[in-house]
Amino acid sequence: MKTIRQLMLLGASMIAATMATGCATAQAGNGEVQTTIDAGVITGTEVNGVERYLGVPFAKPPVGDLRWKPPVPPTPWGETAYDATEYKLPCYQATNPDGVTLNLGGVAGPTSEDCLYLNVYAPADADGSAPVMLWFYGGGNVVGAGNLSTYDGQSFAEDGVVIVTMNYRLGAAGWFAHPALTEAADEGEPLVSYGSMDQTEALRWIQRNISAFGGDKDNVTIFGQSAGGYGVYAQLMSPTAEGLFDKAMVHSATYIRPSPEMDLVELRGIRRATEWGLDGANATLEEMRAVPIETLGRGVGGAVDGVYFKEPWINSIAYKRHALVPFVVGGNDGEGALWARDRWIAEQFEQAGEPAFQYHFSHVREGLDESRGAIHSAELQFAWDTLDPDQANPPNQAVADAMHPCWVAFAFYDGEGPIDCGNGIVWPAFTETQHPVLEFTTGGPVVHQSFRSDEEWVETLRTQ
Repeated sequence: MKTIRQLMLLGASMIAATMATGCATAQAGNGEVQTTIDAGVITGTEVNGVERYLGVPFAKPPVGDLRWKPPVPPTPWGETAYDATEYKLPCYQATNPDGVTLNLGGVAGPTSEDCLYLNVYAPADADGSAPVMLWFYGGGNVVGAGNLSTYDGQSFAEDGVVIVTMNYRLGAAGWFAHPALTEAADEGEPLVSYGSMDQTEALRWIQRNISAFGGDKDNVTIFGQSAGGYGVYAQLMSPTAEGLFDKAMVHSATYIRPSPEMDLVELRGIRRATEWGLDGANATLEEMRAVPIETLGRGVGGAVDGVYFKEPWINSIAYKRHALVPFVVGGNDGEGALWARDRWIAEQFEQAGEPAFQYHFSHVREGLDESRGAIHSAELQFAWDTLDPDQANPPNQAVADAMHPCWVAFAFYDGEGPIDCGNGIVWPAFTETQHPVLEFTTGGPVVHQSFRSDEEWVETLRTQ
Protein backbone atom coordinates (compact mmCIF):
# COMPACT_ATOMS: atom_id res chain seq x y z
CA MET A 1 0.00 0.00 0.00
CA LYS A 2 1.35 3.43 -0.91
CA THR A 3 1.79 5.92 1.91
CA ILE A 4 -0.19 9.16 1.90
CA ARG A 5 3.02 11.04 1.12
CA GLN A 6 3.70 8.82 -1.90
CA LEU A 7 0.18 9.30 -3.17
CA MET A 8 0.43 13.06 -2.75
CA LEU A 9 3.70 13.14 -4.64
CA LEU A 10 2.08 11.09 -7.39
CA GLY A 11 -0.74 13.61 -7.54
CA ALA A 12 1.74 16.50 -7.47
CA SER A 13 3.13 15.30 -10.78
CA MET A 14 -0.24 16.19 -12.29
CA ILE A 15 -0.82 19.51 -10.53
CA ALA A 16 0.55 21.39 -13.51
CA ALA A 17 -2.08 19.74 -15.70
CA THR A 18 -4.79 20.60 -13.18
CA MET A 19 -3.69 24.23 -13.29
CA ALA A 20 -3.25 24.14 -17.02
CA THR A 21 -2.92 27.82 -17.77
CA GLY A 22 -0.51 28.66 -14.95
CA CYS A 23 -0.71 32.24 -13.68
CA ALA A 24 -4.03 33.77 -14.65
CA THR A 25 -4.27 36.87 -16.77
CA ALA A 26 -6.82 39.46 -15.69
CA GLN A 27 -9.85 39.43 -17.95
CA ALA A 28 -10.65 42.47 -20.03
CA GLY A 29 -12.12 44.94 -17.59
CA ASN A 30 -15.49 46.66 -17.73
CA GLY A 31 -14.00 49.74 -16.13
CA GLU A 32 -11.63 51.16 -13.53
CA VAL A 33 -12.53 51.01 -9.85
CA GLN A 34 -10.87 52.45 -6.76
CA THR A 35 -11.06 52.00 -3.03
CA THR A 36 -9.06 53.20 -0.04
CA ILE A 37 -7.24 50.92 2.38
CA ASP A 38 -4.98 51.75 5.31
CA ALA A 39 -1.91 52.22 3.08
CA GLY A 40 -3.64 54.44 0.52
CA VAL A 41 -5.85 54.41 -2.57
CA ILE A 42 -5.72 51.40 -4.89
CA THR A 43 -6.97 51.10 -8.46
CA GLY A 44 -8.42 47.87 -9.85
CA THR A 45 -10.77 46.75 -12.58
CA GLU A 46 -14.38 45.60 -12.67
CA VAL A 47 -15.19 42.46 -14.64
CA ASN A 48 -18.80 41.29 -14.98
CA GLY A 49 -19.88 42.78 -11.66
CA VAL A 50 -16.74 41.74 -9.78
CA GLU A 51 -14.09 44.20 -8.61
CA ARG A 52 -10.60 42.74 -8.96
CA TYR A 53 -7.68 44.25 -7.05
CA LEU A 54 -4.51 42.35 -7.90
CA GLY A 55 -1.01 42.43 -6.47
CA VAL A 56 -1.82 44.47 -3.35
CA PRO A 57 1.08 44.52 -0.84
CA PHE A 58 0.14 43.24 2.61
CA ALA A 59 3.69 43.40 3.99
CA LYS A 60 7.04 44.96 3.19
CA PRO A 61 9.31 42.92 0.90
CA PRO A 62 10.92 40.21 3.10
CA VAL A 63 14.42 40.92 1.81
CA GLY A 64 17.70 42.10 3.35
CA ASP A 65 17.26 42.56 7.09
CA LEU A 66 13.62 41.39 6.79
CA ARG A 67 14.59 37.93 5.56
CA TRP A 68 13.60 35.53 8.38
CA LYS A 69 11.69 38.20 10.25
CA PRO A 70 7.94 38.28 10.95
CA PRO A 71 6.14 40.22 8.21
CA VAL A 72 5.91 43.99 8.62
CA PRO A 73 2.93 46.03 7.31
CA PRO A 74 3.71 47.93 4.11
CA THR A 75 4.72 51.57 4.05
CA PRO A 76 1.80 53.82 3.00
CA TRP A 77 2.25 55.13 -0.55
CA GLY A 78 0.71 58.54 -0.08
CA GLU A 79 -1.67 60.34 -2.40
CA THR A 80 -0.77 58.53 -5.63
CA ALA A 81 -3.10 55.59 -6.26
CA TYR A 82 -1.48 52.17 -6.26
CA ASP A 83 -1.96 50.22 -9.49
CA ALA A 84 -3.64 46.95 -8.51
CA THR A 85 -4.58 45.80 -12.00
CA GLU A 86 -1.87 43.16 -12.52
CA TYR A 87 -0.66 40.17 -10.51
CA LYS A 88 2.77 40.37 -8.89
CA LEU A 89 5.41 37.65 -9.12
CA PRO A 90 5.05 34.47 -7.04
CA CYS A 91 7.44 33.84 -4.17
CA TYR A 92 10.80 32.44 -5.21
CA GLN A 93 10.71 28.77 -6.21
CA ALA A 94 12.44 26.51 -8.69
CA THR A 95 10.89 26.84 -12.13
CA ASN A 96 11.69 25.21 -15.45
CA PRO A 97 14.43 26.88 -17.50
CA ASP A 98 12.29 27.26 -20.61
CA GLY A 99 10.12 29.79 -18.77
CA VAL A 100 6.95 28.22 -20.16
CA THR A 101 6.56 24.68 -18.82
CA LEU A 102 4.81 24.68 -15.45
CA ASN A 103 6.50 23.35 -12.33
CA LEU A 104 4.63 21.05 -9.94
CA GLY A 105 2.97 24.08 -8.35
CA GLY A 106 1.59 25.36 -11.65
CA VAL A 107 4.12 28.20 -11.92
CA ALA A 108 6.30 29.15 -14.91
CA GLY A 109 8.59 32.06 -15.56
CA PRO A 110 10.16 34.52 -13.11
CA THR A 111 9.59 34.51 -9.37
CA SER A 112 10.88 36.81 -6.63
CA GLU A 113 11.83 37.05 -2.97
CA ASP A 114 9.77 40.27 -2.99
CA CYS A 115 6.43 38.51 -3.11
CA LEU A 116 4.12 39.35 -0.20
CA TYR A 117 1.12 40.43 -2.23
CA LEU A 118 -2.52 39.43 -2.25
CA ASN A 119 -5.47 39.59 -4.63
CA VAL A 120 -9.05 40.58 -3.80
CA TYR A 121 -12.14 39.61 -5.83
CA ALA A 122 -15.23 41.38 -4.49
CA PRO A 123 -18.85 41.69 -5.62
CA ALA A 124 -19.27 45.21 -6.95
CA ASP A 125 -22.45 45.61 -4.88
CA ALA A 126 -20.99 44.24 -1.61
CA ASP A 127 -22.31 46.35 1.24
CA GLY A 128 -20.09 45.36 4.15
CA SER A 129 -21.92 42.14 4.96
CA ALA A 130 -20.33 39.86 2.35
CA PRO A 131 -18.59 36.79 3.78
CA VAL A 132 -14.82 36.61 3.25
CA MET A 133 -12.67 33.64 2.28
CA LEU A 134 -8.85 33.60 2.39
CA TRP A 135 -7.11 30.89 0.34
CA PHE A 136 -3.76 29.23 1.04
CA TYR A 137 -2.39 27.39 -2.03
CA GLY A 138 -0.68 24.01 -1.97
CA GLY A 139 2.69 22.94 -3.26
CA GLY A 140 4.61 21.35 -0.41
CA ASN A 141 5.61 24.80 0.93
CA VAL A 142 8.18 24.90 -1.90
CA VAL A 143 6.10 25.77 -5.01
CA GLY A 144 2.79 27.41 -5.86
CA ALA A 145 1.23 30.88 -6.01
CA GLY A 146 -1.97 32.71 -5.17
CA ASN A 147 -2.57 33.90 -8.73
CA LEU A 148 -2.99 30.60 -10.56
CA SER A 149 -5.94 30.39 -12.93
CA THR A 150 -7.46 27.64 -10.79
CA TYR A 151 -7.72 30.14 -7.90
CA ASP A 152 -9.38 32.94 -9.84
CA GLY A 153 -12.05 34.26 -7.50
CA GLN A 154 -14.53 35.42 -10.14
CA SER A 155 -17.08 32.64 -9.56
CA PHE A 156 -17.00 33.03 -5.76
CA ALA A 157 -17.43 36.79 -6.02
CA GLU A 158 -20.29 36.43 -8.50
CA ASP A 159 -21.93 34.31 -5.79
CA GLY A 160 -21.55 37.04 -3.17
CA VAL A 161 -18.25 36.12 -1.48
CA VAL A 162 -15.20 38.36 -1.13
CA ILE A 163 -12.26 36.11 -2.03
CA VAL A 164 -8.65 36.84 -1.06
CA THR A 165 -5.71 34.85 -2.42
CA MET A 166 -2.14 35.49 -1.33
CA ASN A 167 1.52 34.54 -1.65
CA TYR A 168 3.58 33.33 1.29
CA ARG A 169 7.30 32.66 1.59
CA LEU A 170 8.41 29.23 0.44
CA GLY A 171 11.27 26.83 1.11
CA ALA A 172 14.02 27.97 3.47
CA ALA A 173 12.88 31.57 3.01
CA GLY A 174 9.66 30.53 4.72
CA TRP A 175 10.79 27.90 7.23
CA PHE A 176 14.24 28.30 8.73
CA ALA A 177 15.98 28.23 12.10
CA HIS A 178 19.54 28.84 13.25
CA PRO A 179 21.10 29.70 16.65
CA ALA A 180 22.06 33.13 15.32
CA LEU A 181 18.41 33.87 14.49
CA THR A 182 17.25 32.69 17.91
CA GLU A 183 19.86 34.79 19.69
CA ALA A 184 19.03 37.93 17.70
CA ALA A 185 15.24 37.66 18.11
CA ASP A 186 13.45 40.29 20.16
CA GLU A 187 11.58 39.16 23.26
CA GLY A 188 8.31 37.56 22.20
CA GLU A 189 9.32 37.38 18.53
CA PRO A 190 8.07 34.25 16.74
CA LEU A 191 10.63 32.09 14.97
CA VAL A 192 10.96 29.46 12.23
CA SER A 193 7.51 29.46 10.56
CA TYR A 194 7.77 32.65 8.49
CA GLY A 195 5.54 31.35 5.70
CA SER A 196 2.79 30.65 8.23
CA MET A 197 3.38 34.10 9.75
CA ASP A 198 2.73 35.59 6.30
CA GLN A 199 -0.66 33.87 6.30
CA THR A 200 -1.44 35.33 9.73
CA GLU A 201 -0.39 38.77 8.51
CA ALA A 202 -2.81 38.47 5.58
CA LEU A 203 -5.54 37.80 8.16
CA ARG A 204 -4.54 40.94 10.04
CA TRP A 205 -4.67 42.86 6.76
CA ILE A 206 -8.20 41.55 6.21
CA GLN A 207 -9.26 42.72 9.67
CA ARG A 208 -7.98 46.22 8.90
CA ASN A 209 -9.09 46.53 5.29
CA ILE A 210 -11.73 44.12 4.05
CA SER A 211 -14.62 46.50 4.78
CA ALA A 212 -13.20 48.70 1.99
CA PHE A 213 -14.23 45.89 -0.41
CA GLY A 214 -17.66 45.32 1.15
CA GLY A 215 -16.52 42.32 3.20
CA ASP A 216 -17.46 41.42 6.76
CA LYS A 217 -14.35 41.12 8.96
CA ASP A 218 -16.42 39.11 11.45
CA ASN A 219 -17.19 36.38 8.91
CA VAL A 220 -13.82 35.20 7.61
CA THR A 221 -13.20 31.63 6.44
CA ILE A 222 -9.70 30.30 5.86
CA PHE A 223 -9.30 27.41 3.44
CA GLY A 224 -6.40 25.69 1.76
CA GLN A 225 -5.25 22.53 0.02
CA SER A 226 -2.31 20.22 0.78
CA ALA A 227 0.46 22.53 2.08
CA GLY A 228 -2.22 25.21 2.11
CA GLY A 229 -4.15 22.92 4.45
CA TYR A 230 -1.01 22.92 6.60
CA GLY A 231 -1.42 26.71 6.61
CA VAL A 232 -5.01 26.38 7.81
CA TYR A 233 -3.93 24.08 10.63
CA ALA A 234 -1.14 26.52 11.51
CA GLN A 235 -3.69 29.29 12.00
CA LEU A 236 -5.93 26.99 14.02
CA MET A 237 -3.05 26.04 16.32
CA SER A 238 -1.19 29.37 16.63
CA PRO A 239 -2.27 31.72 19.42
CA THR A 240 -1.05 34.63 17.26
CA ALA A 241 -4.02 34.08 14.90
CA GLU A 242 -6.62 34.02 17.66
CA GLY A 243 -9.75 35.97 16.74
CA LEU A 244 -8.66 36.68 13.16
CA PHE A 245 -10.98 34.16 11.46
CA ASP A 246 -14.32 32.47 12.08
CA LYS A 247 -14.39 29.22 10.07
CA ALA A 248 -11.86 26.85 8.58
CA MET A 249 -11.75 24.33 5.74
CA VAL A 250 -8.96 21.87 4.86
CA HIS A 251 -8.52 20.07 1.53
CA SER A 252 -6.28 17.00 1.41
CA ALA A 253 -3.92 17.69 4.30
CA THR A 254 -3.37 15.78 7.52
CA TYR A 255 -0.58 17.41 9.49
CA ILE A 256 -1.75 16.69 13.03
CA ARG A 257 1.39 14.95 14.25
CA PRO A 258 4.26 15.60 16.68
CA SER A 259 6.11 18.85 16.01
CA PRO A 260 9.90 19.16 16.39
CA GLU A 261 11.50 21.25 19.10
CA MET A 262 13.74 24.23 18.37
CA ASP A 263 17.01 22.41 18.94
CA LEU A 264 16.23 19.95 16.13
CA VAL A 265 15.33 22.56 13.52
CA GLU A 266 18.31 24.67 14.56
CA LEU A 267 20.54 21.66 13.83
CA ARG A 268 18.92 21.41 10.41
CA GLY A 269 19.61 25.10 9.90
CA ILE A 270 23.26 24.63 10.85
CA ARG A 271 23.59 21.87 8.27
CA ARG A 272 21.94 24.10 5.70
CA ALA A 273 24.35 26.96 6.46
CA THR A 274 27.22 24.55 5.94
CA GLU A 275 25.75 23.55 2.56
CA TRP A 276 25.74 27.25 1.64
CA GLY A 277 29.50 27.32 2.19
CA LEU A 278 29.31 29.07 5.56
CA ASP A 279 30.75 28.06 8.92
CA GLY A 280 27.72 26.08 10.13
CA ALA A 281 26.85 27.04 13.70
CA ASN A 282 29.13 30.08 13.53
CA ALA A 283 27.49 31.58 10.45
CA THR A 284 26.30 35.13 11.09
CA LEU A 285 22.92 36.59 10.19
CA GLU A 286 24.62 38.97 7.79
CA GLU A 287 26.28 36.08 5.98
CA MET A 288 23.11 34.01 5.78
CA ARG A 289 20.98 36.94 4.63
CA ALA A 290 23.49 37.56 1.87
CA VAL A 291 23.06 34.05 0.46
CA PRO A 292 21.24 34.31 -2.90
CA ILE A 293 17.61 33.29 -2.72
CA GLU A 294 18.29 30.72 -5.46
CA THR A 295 20.67 28.90 -3.08
CA LEU A 296 18.45 28.57 -0.01
CA GLY A 297 16.62 25.36 -0.95
CA ARG A 298 13.93 23.62 1.08
CA GLY A 299 12.77 24.69 4.52
CA VAL A 300 13.68 23.02 7.78
CA GLY A 301 10.07 22.45 8.87
CA GLY A 302 7.94 24.10 11.51
CA ALA A 303 8.76 23.92 15.21
CA VAL A 304 7.43 24.63 18.66
CA ASP A 305 9.13 27.99 19.19
CA GLY A 306 7.11 28.97 22.26
CA VAL A 307 5.48 31.98 20.58
CA TYR A 308 3.98 31.13 17.21
CA PHE A 309 3.36 27.54 18.32
CA LYS A 310 3.15 26.88 22.04
CA GLU A 311 2.95 23.10 21.84
CA PRO A 312 2.87 20.22 19.34
CA TRP A 313 -0.24 20.34 17.17
CA ILE A 314 -1.31 16.85 18.25
CA ASN A 315 -1.62 18.19 21.80
CA SER A 316 -3.46 21.33 20.71
CA ILE A 317 -6.19 19.40 18.94
CA ALA A 318 -6.44 16.45 21.32
CA TYR A 319 -6.87 18.79 24.31
CA LYS A 320 -9.05 21.24 22.35
CA ARG A 321 -6.61 24.13 22.70
CA HIS A 322 -6.94 25.03 19.01
CA ALA A 323 -9.25 27.70 17.60
CA LEU A 324 -12.83 26.54 18.12
CA VAL A 325 -14.65 27.35 14.88
CA PRO A 326 -16.93 25.54 12.42
CA PHE A 327 -14.75 23.17 10.43
CA VAL A 328 -14.80 21.31 7.10
CA VAL A 329 -12.26 18.67 6.15
CA GLY A 330 -11.97 16.22 3.28
CA GLY A 331 -9.93 14.72 0.52
CA ASN A 332 -9.92 12.61 -2.62
CA ASP A 333 -10.36 8.89 -3.04
CA GLY A 334 -6.95 8.54 -4.70
CA GLU A 335 -5.23 9.72 -1.53
CA GLY A 336 -5.40 6.47 0.40
CA ALA A 337 -6.09 6.62 4.12
CA LEU A 338 -6.53 10.37 4.34
CA TRP A 339 -10.27 9.92 4.84
CA ALA A 340 -9.68 8.11 8.12
CA ARG A 341 -7.44 10.79 9.60
CA ASP A 342 -9.88 13.47 8.42
CA ARG A 343 -12.67 11.77 10.33
CA TRP A 344 -10.58 11.72 13.51
CA ILE A 345 -9.86 15.45 13.21
CA ALA A 346 -13.51 16.28 12.48
CA GLU A 347 -14.47 14.31 15.56
CA GLN A 348 -12.21 16.47 17.69
CA PHE A 349 -14.04 19.59 16.55
CA GLU A 350 -17.43 17.97 17.16
CA GLN A 351 -16.35 16.90 20.64
CA ALA A 352 -15.29 20.49 21.31
CA GLY A 353 -18.83 21.61 20.48
CA GLU A 354 -18.16 23.00 16.99
CA PRO A 355 -19.99 22.06 13.78
CA ALA A 356 -17.78 19.65 11.81
CA PHE A 357 -18.29 18.41 8.26
CA GLN A 358 -16.44 15.93 6.06
CA TYR A 359 -16.40 15.58 2.27
CA HIS A 360 -14.93 13.03 -0.12
CA PHE A 361 -14.18 13.65 -3.81
CA SER A 362 -14.23 10.68 -6.19
CA HIS A 363 -14.95 12.14 -9.64
CA VAL A 364 -12.28 11.32 -12.25
CA ARG A 365 -12.17 13.52 -15.32
CA GLU A 366 -12.40 11.83 -18.69
CA GLY A 367 -9.02 10.81 -20.03
CA LEU A 368 -7.38 10.28 -16.64
CA ASP A 369 -6.50 6.90 -15.17
CA GLU A 370 -9.59 5.80 -13.25
CA SER A 371 -7.59 3.13 -11.41
CA ARG A 372 -5.81 5.89 -9.47
CA GLY A 373 -9.07 7.45 -8.37
CA ALA A 374 -9.33 11.20 -7.92
CA ILE A 375 -5.71 12.15 -7.36
CA HIS A 376 -4.24 14.87 -5.18
CA SER A 377 -5.49 18.31 -6.36
CA ALA A 378 -8.20 16.81 -8.60
CA GLU A 379 -10.99 18.63 -6.76
CA LEU A 380 -9.64 22.18 -7.03
CA GLN A 381 -11.17 23.40 -10.28
CA PHE A 382 -14.52 21.94 -9.22
CA ALA A 383 -14.57 23.63 -5.80
CA TRP A 384 -13.50 26.93 -7.41
CA ASP A 385 -15.70 26.49 -10.51
CA THR A 386 -12.72 27.35 -12.72
CA LEU A 387 -12.78 24.53 -15.23
CA ASP A 388 -10.93 25.33 -18.43
CA PRO A 389 -13.25 25.62 -21.46
CA ASP A 390 -12.03 22.31 -22.88
CA GLN A 391 -12.85 20.60 -19.56
CA ALA A 392 -16.23 22.20 -18.92
CA ASN A 393 -18.23 19.42 -20.56
CA PRO A 394 -21.59 18.44 -19.02
CA PRO A 395 -20.25 15.67 -16.70
CA ASN A 396 -17.49 17.87 -15.29
CA GLN A 397 -19.63 20.97 -15.02
CA ALA A 398 -22.31 19.00 -13.19
CA VAL A 399 -19.75 18.11 -10.50
CA ALA A 400 -18.64 21.74 -10.24
CA ASP A 401 -22.29 22.83 -10.04
CA ALA A 402 -22.71 20.48 -7.08
CA MET A 403 -19.47 21.24 -5.26
CA HIS A 404 -18.85 24.97 -5.68
CA PRO A 405 -22.20 26.06 -4.13
CA CYS A 406 -21.37 24.04 -1.00
CA TRP A 407 -18.12 26.00 -0.59
CA VAL A 408 -20.06 29.23 -1.06
CA ALA A 409 -22.66 28.04 1.45
CA PHE A 410 -19.95 27.40 4.04
CA ALA A 411 -18.78 31.00 3.62
CA PHE A 412 -22.35 32.11 4.49
CA TYR A 413 -22.83 29.42 7.17
CA ASP A 414 -23.87 30.82 10.55
CA GLY A 415 -22.77 27.87 12.66
CA GLU A 416 -26.20 26.33 13.17
CA GLY A 417 -27.43 23.00 11.77
CA PRO A 418 -26.41 21.51 8.42
CA ILE A 419 -24.91 23.37 5.47
CA ASP A 420 -27.64 24.05 2.91
CA CYS A 421 -25.83 24.30 -0.41
CA GLY A 422 -28.87 25.88 -2.06
CA ASN A 423 -28.82 23.44 -4.97
CA GLY A 424 -30.75 20.61 -3.34
CA ILE A 425 -27.74 19.37 -1.33
CA VAL A 426 -27.97 19.47 2.46
CA TRP A 427 -24.68 18.61 4.16
CA PRO A 428 -25.17 17.22 7.68
CA ALA A 429 -22.74 17.87 10.50
CA PHE A 430 -21.04 15.27 12.68
CA THR A 431 -22.81 14.25 15.85
CA GLU A 432 -21.63 12.19 18.81
CA THR A 433 -22.82 9.00 17.10
CA GLN A 434 -23.06 9.89 13.39
CA HIS A 435 -20.20 10.80 11.05
CA PRO A 436 -21.84 11.66 7.72
CA VAL A 437 -19.74 12.34 4.64
CA LEU A 438 -20.76 14.24 1.52
CA GLU A 439 -19.22 12.52 -1.49
CA PHE A 440 -18.92 14.23 -4.87
CA THR A 441 -19.16 11.46 -7.45
CA THR A 442 -19.40 11.42 -11.24
CA GLY A 443 -23.03 10.39 -10.88
CA GLY A 444 -23.86 13.21 -8.47
CA PRO A 445 -23.44 14.08 -4.79
CA VAL A 446 -24.18 11.41 -2.22
CA VAL A 447 -24.62 11.90 1.53
CA HIS A 448 -23.36 8.84 3.41
CA GLN A 449 -24.75 8.67 6.91
CA SER A 450 -22.04 6.10 7.58
CA PHE A 451 -18.97 6.37 5.35
CA ARG A 452 -17.26 2.99 5.64
CA SER A 453 -17.51 1.07 8.88
CA ASP A 454 -16.16 2.04 12.28
CA GLU A 455 -14.10 -1.15 12.19
CA GLU A 456 -12.48 -0.19 8.87
CA TRP A 457 -11.83 3.33 10.21
CA VAL A 458 -10.08 2.06 13.33
CA GLU A 459 -8.07 -0.53 11.41
CA THR A 460 -7.04 2.09 8.83
CA LEU A 461 -5.80 4.43 11.54
CA ARG A 462 -3.96 1.59 13.26
CA THR A 463 -2.01 0.67 10.13
CA GLN A 464 -0.86 4.20 9.26
